[in-house]
Amino acid sequence: MRAVSRDRFKLLFISIALLAGLFVIGNLAFGKGKITGMYTSGTKVVKIDDIEIINRSKKYNTPYAHKVKENDKFYLKYFGFQGGEPKNGTFTMTSEQYEELVEGKEYWFDIQYDNPDDDSLGKVKKVYKEDVMKR
Repeated sequence: MRAVSRDRFKLLFISIALLAGLFVIGNLAFGKGKITGMYTSGTKVVKIDDIEIINRSKKYNTPYAHKVKENDKFYLKYFGFQGGEPKNGTFTMTSEQYEELVEGKEYWFDIQYDNPDDDSLGKVKKVYKEDVMKR
């Protein structure tokens, strides 16, 4: 009697482990991939009213950004292109990061999204003055 109970327990444990393994493998293979952040390519920080540079950036699909201060909060308004399509976002940043940015210069940003399903909101984790991928 004990042997039968022990065998059933082993079979139940193996079945649960197998189903859990299949679920994990299926989720990895067929589940929607979530992106939690990005590194931007060379992004030029421009003034909001600098129409000439903005139009040139749009023409050649190069990213640009504005630094914005609203109600003692600091934002990076990012305008980039991914596959020829516009990709815009508003990312919060610290006052130190805001002060570090000089309009007219190029920067690389490490962005962390607030929600993996929405890549238009997040925060700037780090600002780089040179391409981090070439290090």
